[in-house]
Amino acid sequence: MSHTKFERRTLSLILAALLSLACGGLQIGATPTPVPAHPAGEAVEVGGWQTAHTWLVGSALRIEPSGEDQAGGWLVTVVSAGACAPAPAAAGQEFRCVGLRIENTAPSPGALDLAGTGPMLIGPEGATYAVSGVRLRGSDPFVVANQRGVSHSSGVRCAFSVPDAEGRQRADCESILSADSNGPGFEEALVAVGGGETIEPEISFHVPVGVSEWTLGWPDGVRFELP
Repeated sequence: MSHTKFERRTLSLILAALLSLACGGLQIGATPTPVPAHPAGEAVEVGGWQTAHTWLVGSALRIEPSGEDQAGGWLVTVVSAGACAPAPAAAGQEFRCVGLRIENTAPSPGALDLAGTGPMLIGPEGATYAVSGVRLRGSDPFVVANQRGVSHSSGVRCAFSVPDAEGRQRADCESILSADSNGPGFEEALVAVGGGETIEPEISFHVPVGVSEWTLGWPDGVRFELP
């Protein structure tokens, strides 16, 4: 069967389109290029935190997240990173610590869930590692997740209201750490930052020895290069 000139031209265009698709000219469903990581020392606005109430209950400070994850309002800067020794490491493992500067620009306290959504350490092959230890200030000891039966709360520069009907007191603090562990990981680990406050906590990760080129992933997907 013979073809008209128009049919031959149409067939040529279809074949050219198919060839372009096969050669990668069109990539349907291709994975998007990852957003580049922010360099250490750069202050980046991030989400992944929640508004919170902070309390003194008996002798323990408690953080009570009260809303959905927020899309902004915190400025985070990576100020240091490297090997550290917050606790004895398992065979073939080591600890890596990351020092942060976190500024809560909102007028009310905000909470960061260390045991749930992150932050996390990301290796060059994409493996992720959860926070294994934290301290609010460089002069504080680390609270480490692999300590069994640990229940910890501490605060910095706190003022308290009079007790309410349930005996709870509002805690107005620069920062609060509330953590519980009964095994190799945190059952709960929350850090609260007071409204308008800036803190410099340090977090640790238990990772394989000999890995380099780490990045830090924030709960909202923002990534930071580590020095």
